[in-house]
Amino acid sequence: QEMLGTATGQGKSDITDDQLARRLSNAMKDELAESMAACTRAATDDIARQLCRDILTDQVLSTADNRTKHSKGDKNQALKEAGKAAATDVVKDCQGTREECLTRLREKAAESMGRRPEDLTEVEVERLNEEGSKEAAKESIKSCTSAKKDNAQATCGDALAVYAAGRGKGDLDALEQRRVKQELAEDLENSTRGVFTVVPSR
Repeated sequence: QEMLGTATGQGKSDITDDQLARRLSNAMKDELAESMAACTRAATDDIARQLCRDILTDQVLSTADNRTKHSKGDKNQALKEAGKAAATDVVKDCQGTREECLTRLREKAAESMGRRPEDLTEVEVERLNEEGSKEAAKESIKSCTSAKKDNAQATCGDALAVYAAGRGKGDLDALEQRRVKQELAEDLENSTRGVFTVVPSR
């Protein structure tokens, strides 16, 4: 709490347990994604990839929650979050066609989940693309809100445009715009207790 307070210009007492838990969770996802990708690249067979999944998820989760044993469900959820973190990075950076970006997403997400690219189904890849696009949009909203705290006249990008670019399917129709705006607002409210709830519109 002291370190986070110093980094964010707040006092230790200003950092709630929820804020600390969210930061630890986000750090865990990124750390697991990076470590798992490195381990998977070095793995030569399915047994080695399984060891990557078992050992690394226990290590990273233990750091985050100070427990030594974790259920299969805990590990699977952590791996899904690691895959989503990798998908978000691809969504934000990929400049190619939708097919090229989905191929890259499949490769990076699979590495971060300790799996082979061909093991991910088309449904899983689409889900990861959807989740990664939403995460990228939420990050743009958070950046916007933070900027406006410092300067009320600051201009922000369009979160819906960020989402649409990540999906690579062209402009959103009115129905999908409403759906995505509602989901982004709900996700942000749930994760930050209402701190970031305004979704920039077109």
